Amino acid sequence: MSEVGKCTSIVARAPKPRTRIVLVEDHAILREGVKALLEIEPDFEIAGDFGGVEECLLGLGQLQPDLVLTDLALPNARVLNCWRESNTSCLTHASSC
Repeated sequence: MSEVGKCTSIVARAPKPRTRIVLVEDHAILREGVKALLEIEPDFEIAGDFGGVEECLLGLGQLQPDLVLTDLALPNARVLNCWRESNTSCLTHASSC
């Protein structure tokens, strides 16, 4: 059989979308450290970072993250509102300083 005229189709795959993350942590040094670690991961994009829940809730609508990573022990925290109001996944951690 001849290989002449045989077509081979090549399908280009779209790049996997990066996970957009918003960080909410009142300790700036911890927030910056986590941000620096996540920024080196090719699958993650830091969409924004905030020092408190109130300012986070104001910015979530515009940022449209896939994930909110927040401190469970934030002062005046309404942490679960991040999840409820943003319709995104919310992952919490507990820090003690």
